[in-house]
Amino acid sequence: MVSDGLLATNTLLCLPGVAGAEKQDARNGMQLDQADTKQEEQGLSDGTLVASNLNSIAHPTLADDEEMVITGSTANAVSFGFPYGKYSIENTGEPAYARVPLNQGESYQFINVGTRLDTIESDGTTKDKLDFVVYLANGTESSRGSGTSGQIGVDRYAVITQVTANPVTYGAPYRNFIARPVGGYAISRVESEAGKSYIFHNNGTLMNPIYNNSRKAGNLFDYVIYKSDGTVYSYGFNSQAGPMIPASGYAIVTVIGPSPIIFDYTDDFSWEPSSEPAFLRVTLSKGESYTYTNISNRLRNLHSTAKTVKGKFDAVLYKADGTEQSRRNDTSTAPQVGAGKKALITVTSDTPITFLSGGEQGTWIYRGSQEAPVLTNAKETGGTYQFIVADQTGKVIREHKEAKDNQQQVPANANIHLAVTAATPAVNFGAPYRVFAVKNKDDSKLDELIELIEKEADFTAGQQGKYWFTPKEDGIYRFAVKEKSNFAEQQPIVALFTDPDFSNQLVSSTEQAQIYGWDYTVLEYEMKEGQTVCVKLTETNSSALQTVIMAAHMALGKDTSYEYGKGNRLNKVILFTGDQIQLDYDLNGNVIKRTKKVFPFTD
Repeated sequence: MVSDGLLATNTLLCLPGVAGAEKQDARNGMQLDQADTKQEEQGLSDGTLVASNLNSIAHPTLADDEEMVITGSTANAVSFGFPYGKYSIENTGEPAYARVPLNQGESYQFINVGTRLDTIESDGTTKDKLDFVVYLANGTESSRGSGTSGQIGVDRYAVITQVTANPVTYGAPYRNFIARPVGGYAISRVESEAGKSYIFHNNGTLMNPIYNNSRKAGNLFDYVIYKSDGTVYSYGFNSQAGPMIPASGYAIVTVIGPSPIIFDYTDDFSWEPSSEPAFLRVTLSKGESYTYTNISNRLRNLHSTAKTVKGKFDAVLYKADGTEQSRRNDTSTAPQVGAGKKALITVTSDTPITFLSGGEQGTWIYRGSQEAPVLTNAKETGGTYQFIVADQTGKVIREHKEAKDNQQQVPANANIHLAVTAATPAVNFGAPYRVFAVKNKDDSKLDELIELIEKEADFTAGQQGKYWFTPKEDGIYRFAVKEKSNFAEQQPIVALFTDPDFSNQLVSSTEQAQIYGWDYTVLEYEMKEGQTVCVKLTETNSSALQTVIMAAHMALGKDTSYEYGKGNRLNKVILFTGDQIQLDYDLNGNVIKRTKKVFPFTD
């Protein structure tokens, strides 16, 4: 027994001293004589971490073939008692935890060199905040967040930065983590003013995102992402997305507003003001004109807000030699401009209109609460078309195989499927922009996600999972992906979109902290009854996926509940989120396994 108090700097290494010694419990184990704190790391003789605790006041237990490192955490002495003859005890220079006190603005890196997912712990309160970014071993960003702690998978590392003013001590098991100071910040932020443009450079060797608060703040921005050779990689118009920038590439971002947007980025990025906007934008009133010249070597789209504001304009396309190629009058559909060609745009009216979508067939989904029309030019052109009007259950309300009418009325919460069988004459369809959505012609390729039904999601390299999901009630829904194998190699990403073209992203799992273990990826989103979303499942590096995906409504509880079994033994802990921790015991009643089950993969 250690009879004298241990100074805070003292560390003990405790080993069972008798072969076959029984596991000690709180009545026949180590006795702590006062409520001062200590840090402890408990592991097997092969070095595997079994349990750990920072700033503990508990009575730890120690089983056969286990050893425990204890380090005092306070200035006051702490006394420990051990059953005589069952432990060997020695002083060691090895601490239980790698402890790092951080002041505001200071950063540290923690590398998980252990064999399991583990957490960076702290002595902070809920008012103390840090930024953290978790990276894969190759440097690709895995997740990021702000809070009081973060989880790090095996062979991954995290950079943390203390955000709030109160100093906080962070720690992780010494044998399982390498901790070292780093410069800069885990997450840097810049407030971008409305009407201003900025360039974000990805100076790293991997593709990574820049995030922003545009969706939360209700603001919009334009962006164009360029590869290192200057060619266009991707773009967004009136966007609220988190653009992914390729290695050595850059993005030009223009804040549309109405107010500033805060962009955040990691230390692989740098930024500077840009004199060039993301898009060549011109606001034209009635009667005003503008000429756009395509100076690239490929076909380009002109974008406009005409459909949103219900405006219309004339568009005349000119060839490179100046001769007229084509024209449209009183349209709201922006043209495509070929390489070296010009488009002359003249606004003709400020009267709200419905838009015409040239030759658009497929399924039109009506989102309004009253009957509304879909318009066609069939009578004027002498063409015919097929249509089927059906309710949400698929029950046919009305259909025709050779229709010629100029419009078809669609009831509330119904769909109309349109098809033109003859190549000529062309038949165009149109509908009120704000109350109709066009279902992509390839939408049949989307698989349906049914609540609480597992769907196998196995894909070869470069393939993606594409689904659609419609909730039956209001609430928060969880889209969870469970990896079946190759946990360290797979990094799934789940994202929700408003459209089957996957052009308008709502949210991505990369925007939410992933705290569920390295074999799960989780996305949570609040939805309304009947709100259909399109779901895309990808792998961060376009690698193969061997996964299962499931969606479920989260019936959030208020408290954690417990299930007990034989002998009043705790069998299961059910968290308010629906996640569970299951405990397994040996024949002597000792816990031999703790299994975390992530909702909805719980039963």
